[in-house]
Amino acid sequence: MILRILKFIGPYKALKGDGFQFQRLYARNYMQWCKTVGPEPNNIRIWKKGNDVEFDDLFHHSGNVAEYVRDTEPEELRCFSNKTRLVWRIVVNRKTCKTEQYVHARHYHSYYMFRDSTDITDIFKCLKPEIKNAMIPDISYKEHCKTYKTVLVVGEFGMEIRKMFKRGWFTVVEEQSHK
Repeated sequence: MILRILKFIGPYKALKGDGFQFQRLYARNYMQWCKTVGPEPNNIRIWKKGNDVEFDDLFHHSGNVAEYVRDTEPEELRCFSNKTRLVWRIVVNRKTCKTEQYVHARHYHSYYMFRDSTDITDIFKCLKPEIKNAMIPDISYKEHCKTYKTVLVVGEFGMEIRKMFKRGWFTVVEEQSHK
């Protein structure tokens, strides 16, 4: 399987001036620069060894997500507080390591990913008929969670990713998976 790996190709000296904090981690003193972006802490981590860039909890999917954010426009999403925010709703296919746009009819299991229940019959009771009819119940909830990871990139974090590409500090390279 081919992975899309996010790499840092910018000047390390400029990171501190851009709000990154330098750290030495683990017993081997790996050098890392970290920047927290946005109100819900999202971190960009740049590792000196290998020039790898990671976003929190995305690891080797960071390159796919970064490319998606770079190449697509955000959408307005109405939050529970009735405010709208700019977001990118992305689904990462764990089996193919590719990104897809979130489509409710296909990825509706992701909407309920924080529920304890694996039985989705109660979910169908609260859905509008037009959504219920558009759904593609092709896989079970458990299989969906094994296959897909849903990522919500908020505006501030997405704009920071775009800024890094625009400066020429980020690039994406293909690497063969060692699985």
